[in-house]
Order: sequence, then structure tokens, then C-alpha cells
Amino acid sequence: MFIVNQTFSKRLSLFRIIFALVITIVIITPYNSLTAITLLQDSFSGTTINTAKWIEYDSASRVNQNNGLTLTGNSAWTQNTLVSQDSFSRDDNLTLTSTFRVTGALGHHMPVAYGDHNWLTAGNSAYVVYVQGSGAISFQCYDNGGLRQSWAAGTYTLGSTYTFKIVLKATGADLYVDSGSGYPGTPTASIDFGTFTNKKMFIEAWSSNSTLNVSSIEVSNSAVPPSASSYT
Repeated sequence: MFIVNQTFSKRLSLFRIIFALVITIVIITPYNSLTAITLLQDSFSGTTINTAKWIEYDSASRVNQNNGLTLTGNSAWTQNTLVSQDSFSRDDNLTLTSTFRVTGALGHHMPVAYGDHNWLTAGNSAYVVYVQGSGAISFQCYDNGGLRQSWAAGTYTLGSTYTFKIVLKATGADLYVDSGSGYPGTPTASIDFGTFTNKKMFIEAWSSNSTLNVSSIEVSNSAVPPSASSYT
């Protein structure tokens, strides 16, 4: 009996040591070393929009792909838009990223948005990053078809490549703007309203005299809390 108990005691001690090591590794492993899960990615190579990934709304051949995505508006929202086929839960720091540039002239465009693409309709909601004809960048939240919050997020320079990143929170969302020198350590703008979820990503053009050129799109999530090093 003594030998059996001694063997059991040794095994229990070994189990406790292993358990303690596992817990220690989990605690000291930096959150940002974890890899995000990619839910949607597209670099728009080739000349055909991938209909397994996207729903296309096109008023008159204004949404095109030729080793990059181009959208030109017709002075109306929701008519020249690319909308993801999939819907995405806002859980686990859902992150939506768009790398783009505007050519021809400054115009009204939305390089990245999350929600209902017809966000001006009653009952619908969305977070949108809005590049205006003046070059101003706005981070906006629409709820029930109306503007709920709008925050300034810098200025866009015509022809330059920017990356916008929206990170959703339990309530609201953060925007990070990279104009070529990397993401800031804190959000460029933050919205503290909205819990809507299971929505789509969309890209949209309004102006007819300028073109939104999108080189890559990505949607991802993970259990990693947002931090400065997460976005470099």
C-alpha cells in the first residue's frame, strides 16, 4: 500500500509541475505573438472579381478588377459597391483592413466599412471610413439609417497609398490610419457606440470624377487585445 501511495504521490507531483509550467507559459507568452485568423483576404489579382467572396453592385461598369480593384461612383451611394458574401461577428477584435489610393481627383469614397451597405435605410447600421472630396477623413457610425457619431481622422493626400484598419470592440470601434509611416500607437479615431454584429464588409465609391483603387483587403480576428505592436 505504501508503494502504491508513493507512486501515486510522485505522479501527482509531476502532474502539478507540468500544469504549473503550462500556466506559466500561457501567462508570460505575449498576447501579440498569437496569430490572427484570416476570415477574408483578396489582393484582386487577375481580371475577374471573385464572386465566391464578393457581391458586386455596379451601375454601369464602374466596378472593375485588373490586378487591383477600381471603383468609380455616379454621384449616388450604394450603387457602385463591393460587399462581402460572408457576414462577420464582431467578437475577438474583428479587424477589417483596406489598402488603397484615390486617383484622378479627390472624391467621396469609402475604402472600408462594416455593416449594412445600404446604411442610409431605416433599421440599418454601419461603421464607415469616409474620404471626402476635400481630402478630410471621417470615421462615422450610422444607426437606424441616420448618422450617430462622426470623428475627424486626418487628411488624405491625392494619389498616396493609405491603409485603413477598423478594429471592432464589444461596443464601438477604433480606426487606425497608416499614411505610409506605420500605424499610430493609439487609435486615430474611436467610436463608442454600436453593438451590431454578423454584418458584412463593404467598399464603396460615390464621386464620378475620381477613382478608388484598392490593392488589398483583409478581415481577421483573434483573441489578441489591440495594441500598438499589433498593427506594425
